[in-house]
Amino acid sequence: MDQPRDATVMPCRHMVLCSRCAGALRYRTDVQHRCPICRTEIESVLEEDEQLEKAMLELPWGFR
Repeated sequence: MDQPRDATVMPCRHMVLCSRCAGALRYRTDVQHRCPICRTEIESVLEEDEQLEKAMLELPWGFR
């Protein structure tokens, strides 16, 4: 937990994990996948590069 937070958990959109911890969380089956802040079940994790690309695609005029 000493790396910068660069991964957002969905659907609650809390940015609470670094990409390394987010990657480790994806492969663990012995824990419930819940946001550490609000305890909402995590459906997916967006890492910083993915977030930028997704935001650009959601612009009204598009970005390609």
